[in-house]
Amino acid sequence: MSDFRPFKLSWVGALVLAGPNLADDGGIDFVRDIRPVLAAKCLSCHGPDEEKREGQLRLDRREDAFADRGGYAPIVPGLPKESEVWLRVSEPIPEDRMPPPESEPLTKEEKDLLLRWIEDGAQWREHWAFLPAVAPPVPKLAPVARVRSDIDRFILDRLQREGLSFSKPADRTTLIRRLSLDLLGLPPTLEEVETFLADGSEDAYGAQVERLLASPHFGERWALPWLDAARYADTNGYHRDAARTMWLWRDGLIRALNDNQPYDRFLVEQLAGDLLPGATVAQVIASGFNRNHMLNDEGGAIPEEYQVEYVVDRVRTTSTVFMGLTMACAQCHDHKYDPVTQEDYYRFFAFFNKLPEKGLDGSDGPADPSLTVPRQEDEEEIARIESEIEGVREGMRGPMPEVDVREAGWLRDVRENISARWQTLHAVRATSTGDTVLTPQPQGSILASGPNPDNASYELTFETESSRIHALWLELLRHESLAYEGVARTTHGNFVISEFEVVAESIVDPEKKEAVVFGSAVADYSQKGYEVAKSIDGKRETGWAADGHRLREHRNAIFVPKKPFGFEGGTRLRLVIHQDYGYEHTLGHFRLSASTDAKFTAERESVVMSPWSQLGPLSGEPDELFRRDNGPESRVDLSARYCDGSAGWEVTGELVDGQTHALEGTNSAFYFYRTIETQYARTLSASFGSDDSIVVWLNGERLRANNARREVALDQELLGLSLRPGRNELLCKVVNYGGRGGFAFRILGEGPAILHGELTALIRKNERTAEEAGILREHYRRTTLPDWQVWSGRIADLEGRITEIRDDAPALMVMRDEAGVRETRILKRGRYDQPGRAVTAAGPAFLPPIVARFSNEPDRLDLARWMVDPRHPLVARVAVNRVWYMLFGRGLVDTVEDFGTQGSSPSHSELLDHLAVSFVGNGWDLKRLIRDIVVSTTYRQSSAVTSELLELDPTNLLHARAAKFRLDAEFLRDSALRVSGLLTPTIGGPSVRPYQPEGLWKEVSFNNENRAESDFYVADSGPNLYRRSLYTFWKRALPPPNMQTLDAPSREVCNVRRDRTNTPLQALVLMNDPTFVEAARVLAERTLRVEATDDERLTQAFRRATSRIPRQAELELLRSYLAEQRGTFAGDGERARALLSVGAYPMAADLEASEHAVWTLVCSLILNLDESLTRN
Repeated sequence: MSDFRPFKLSWVGALVLAGPNLADDGGIDFVRDIRPVLAAKCLSCHGPDEEKREGQLRLDRREDAFADRGGYAPIVPGLPKESEVWLRVSEPIPEDRMPPPESEPLTKEEKDLLLRWIEDGAQWREHWAFLPAVAPPVPKLAPVARVRSDIDRFILDRLQREGLSFSKPADRTTLIRRLSLDLLGLPPTLEEVETFLADGSEDAYGAQVERLLASPHFGERWALPWLDAARYADTNGYHRDAARTMWLWRDGLIRALNDNQPYDRFLVEQLAGDLLPGATVAQVIASGFNRNHMLNDEGGAIPEEYQVEYVVDRVRTTSTVFMGLTMACAQCHDHKYDPVTQEDYYRFFAFFNKLPEKGLDGSDGPADPSLTVPRQEDEEEIARIESEIEGVREGMRGPMPEVDVREAGWLRDVRENISARWQTLHAVRATSTGDTVLTPQPQGSILASGPNPDNASYELTFETESSRIHALWLELLRHESLAYEGVARTTHGNFVISEFEVVAESIVDPEKKEAVVFGSAVADYSQKGYEVAKSIDGKRETGWAADGHRLREHRNAIFVPKKPFGFEGGTRLRLVIHQDYGYEHTLGHFRLSASTDAKFTAERESVVMSPWSQLGPLSGEPDELFRRDNGPESRVDLSARYCDGSAGWEVTGELVDGQTHALEGTNSAFYFYRTIETQYARTLSASFGSDDSIVVWLNGERLRANNARREVALDQELLGLSLRPGRNELLCKVVNYGGRGGFAFRILGEGPAILHGELTALIRKNERTAEEAGILREHYRRTTLPDWQVWSGRIADLEGRITEIRDDAPALMVMRDEAGVRETRILKRGRYDQPGRAVTAAGPAFLPPIVARFSNEPDRLDLARWMVDPRHPLVARVAVNRVWYMLFGRGLVDTVEDFGTQGSSPSHSELLDHLAVSFVGNGWDLKRLIRDIVVSTTYRQSSAVTSELLELDPTNLLHARAAKFRLDAEFLRDSALRVSGLLTPTIGGPSVRPYQPEGLWKEVSFNNENRAESDFYVADSGPNLYRRSLYTFWKRALPPPNMQTLDAPSREVCNVRRDRTNTPLQALVLMNDPTFVEAARVLAERTLRVEATDDERLTQAFRRATSRIPRQAELELLRSYLAEQRGTFAGDGERARALLSVGAYPMAADLEASEHAVWTLVCSLILNLDESLTRN
């Protein structure tokens, strides 16, 4: 309930003074006077919480409190003796009295208020904060010279009603100091003070306001309370308290405040920046506001429990920060005091329960979802590299007249070769098991449609005049009717051919037939474990697949029989394609062709291949090994030695063709050499495999160079080896980039290597688009130009550099919704393991409904836009109240975090509504709101307190004087650094580590061995020691101890109002913490370097710390202390040097140590004056 203090007036008079809506006749106001009593003494049993409700009686709603309950009513306006509430609270028998004996009773004053309220008619008003803000009339006052704004009119109107007025104006020195501390969190420099004092213009003060609002340090000062509210920290909090990278969000916050981003846009981006159409990187970063919560990665924890806890935290933070609601009270049951039901809570919960997040995460980098953000300088470097890459690619794509002529000839030869060697077979019959429909297409292909069973066997009949068939070519063709316009009928696009079976029979004499036995099969691509040869191995449980779920490409496979087949007079082929993998892995579109080219089945005995000779491993940097000539490239000499004689060629019989072979040696090159002898010129189709990169030469000509990163497998590179009669030399280089290497080789058959399905599909087209022509051009140049691999290598290097930059870039956690990730259910008693009925996202029922953009259920962006709707009763009020709190040390509503019925009533409700309505009407302009406040007379008063003010308004509720309060912890440290001249003004960047007692982190470390940066504290050096305090690395398990001692929160949960305490330990920190001692030492050095008298030096040091000239009495005290310390340090150089050694800033070797130590203590005294530590 509200904390009403007597002010040495009558109790009722105190309530009158504290209330904002006092009627002229001194009447009772329900919201101000009665609701707090009901909330504190009655609603725990007779409020919104249905589970705790006694007697089915509610006193939080008018319709219930006034309802006829069968001959009686709880409250009967004007008739207290007929009002059951009054009868029960005034009951003389304790056992029948309410509240019950075990509860806190109503005081006599509270009973009197309740009685008077019922007698006066029991006027009921809804809670002020839940009603829309309406601009109140501005009080009309008699002309007063010191009224500068409407703010002053509201404040002075209230003061005059209490017989008070404004205090005198603060002096100009105090004003410039107050402004600088409030707007920047830093004291003004002497030069800034002098400039203001010397400016006699009418708008001198306004000019200072504008200067400070435009300062880049404005965003730092105003970001600090947002860090508390957003529970910002640099570690996860639970268990290991691992480090995280969220400073990008903090820096974005500072930029938004400096740029004066309208508050409505700011709120939307903080809550739902990731959902904005075309969201920028900055907007997605802003959504990290609700990922600042703690994270757990403890192995024994229950993931579901913590995932719920993360969402609970988002609900608590969002509702507190932006709406001033204590919604967390409805997690387990209906709110006891505010109209928030448990269903409301979980509907709100649903907005934040759609992230693809894990309950246990964050031990190794940011928890998903996350965003990697290169720094600005990195972005510039990436742009430069990308420009260079595009330049290289443009050269690779550009005109090459001679090469283009050769390409045209190659294209013509390939087309003619296909036409001459291959005959497309047209099906005369096509059926399938499982009722799949196979329909022949005009170009000879077959398209499958209709039912798609788990398994299917396609049975097709073809007829050809050919009598001696040496090979069959199966083309798998993409089609628009298939999933992803691929080649298969599965929803994801893959297929498995279990067996490819052919029976040939004579067209002339059908009794003549033979089952075709295939000797080999080769494909342009095979999925690992599903090589094409497994489609002719006689096993229905194996098969050929080609990663169709990720590679949406045409495919080629050539099946070569052990001997030619066919019949004179024509051959009928009965093809059965078995597809027994299951799960609908069936073909969708394909074509079959036959070849009578005898080279496919030529006797291979006419080719003689020597055993492989192997050289290596040769160690080195892999990219260099791949590109440079290491010796064998220019000439193979099997007797040569390498690596200072430690490596040489060795003939090995272990390299068996058709198998993969492991190579031992990381970051190394291996060479493989063999001779191939043939009686006549011929072309062999060969395949190679490698882990990782490979280069192939035939007779000194480089055929292929692929700087790949992969595991070894068969048929990774398909090449045509054009052999000359006699002896041929084949050389391969394999370079391994880590782990074990690998090599594979086999001859696939006679004739050129099989082309990729995408290429043959384009080659067979009569007309091609420019893009299609470019694909063929790139293939030709890549496989024929020696420089292509040089260019590709350069691109690979540049892309690798980009990858390195991005891998080194910071990554932060952000928001990202994923449809269907989980269902939201009401949790019984708030327990993660007791889900009840499902609910969808919505706002609290007592507030206007949230309208969804796209569906029946709104999302976070709808929620955020609902919050900044001008009709929302809470958001603008909460925002302006927090600004008032930051400038006056207390809000117009003292409970900044709670605008509900248990929170404080506004001290000036009409002013609060005036500011809220104006804030929205002025475009949610934060700097304008701050400007309007700080130029007011209310703000510019003296903080001096008179006996009259202390008597009537001890807590300054009425604002008859300026506020006076100690600076926040961070600003105390920042002020000492600025006054001394140590402050590093750099804005933004990773968190820094100033001084901290040694070994503290070790005491709370999860494991003192082999742990990360969040386990051991190593202080920074140089300028980072003197950065502003909001950049200090914040470890949740042990926050900066000097900050915590000075009332900084732990940042484990949302905090919008810091405690202000006054303890001896705080004084010890300010006098002995290394930062403050070092600041005193450096301030002393600055002071001593000025040629002046002691009094002049004392005055200068005093002014730097307090901004004003010391009074004579103060100067005398300082002189006395100076003399005392000179006596203390006289002849004690060792003690002086010990004091001067505190801190990393270099000791002034040219200053006499004892005198420097004396002035260090004098400056420490000045830095610890109340006036130095206080916003006055």
